[in-house]
Amino acid sequence: MTAFDPWQWMASQRARGHAIVVMLDEDAQARRAMMGALPSERWCALYDATPAAQLAAHGPLCLLVDASEMRLLQDDLGAPQRHWGWLASLAPGSWPAWLEHWRQRLMVGPVLYRLHDNRVLARAIAALGAAELPAYLGPSISLCYWQGEAWAVTDNPAPGNYPVPADPAWLHVPAPGERATLLANADRYLCRHHYDRYLLLATQQAPDAWLSTVLEQARAWDWLAPQRLELLLLHSLYAPEFKLGGEWAARPGEPSHLHFERVKREFQLNLKGSSV
Repeated sequence: MTAFDPWQWMASQRARGHAIVVMLDEDAQARRAMMGALPSERWCALYDATPAAQLAAHGPLCLLVDASEMRLLQDDLGAPQRHWGWLASLAPGSWPAWLEHWRQRLMVGPVLYRLHDNRVLARAIAALGAAELPAYLGPSISLCYWQGEAWAVTDNPAPGNYPVPADPAWLHVPAPGERATLLANADRYLCRHHYDRYLLLATQQAPDAWLSTVLEQARAWDWLAPQRLELLLLHSLYAPEFKLGGEWAARPGEPSHLHFERVKREFQLNLKGSSV
């Protein structure tokens, strides 16, 4: 794995005669435009023809893209923090096999494996050895994905068609701890619903450090429940200098639920996309 630029990666893969495919999340900005621009045989919902077919309209989208069509992904490539998916290269003609490969790895019993999430992909690639990667990556020759701090590229040691192992190694990759999960979910929520303000914050301070501070406050106040955490996140995000004033502090002896109800009444914040 090495730090890379996605445009450079795509150019180098095409120069080798490889095709480019994209795994897009439901929230990718280019999703609708790509569906309109590509012929129907070069895009499909991953969940189609699987036990999750009823979720296909809101699940990941797979696309086989030409160089001229990549311009539609420019905004998404410029905002990888939105965790909208990842890119891979294939040998010409491998598109159907690539789709089938990931569909076979989609279900873990009754649960969906979030293979379209670049964070899930990055954790698996980091944890798997060279002998385990081919069965995970299948026909993919090379992958380009955001791994949290930079774009990364991983080459498949042996691209090809593989059956799903009886005990897939990637299902044993440890999930992030509670704190990491809260950070990831909060980051995803703000990127999805309040991107402009969150981007402004990022120009003035490190978002991860700010999120950590807000989450520590939520823990201290016992506000980690979703509704309480959402209120704290949004008011902190839109507060002057991204920091709440002292009037938000709990009063002496005030239980957490009464503290929450009081500040919810006293401080109103009407924002599109928020339930606060």
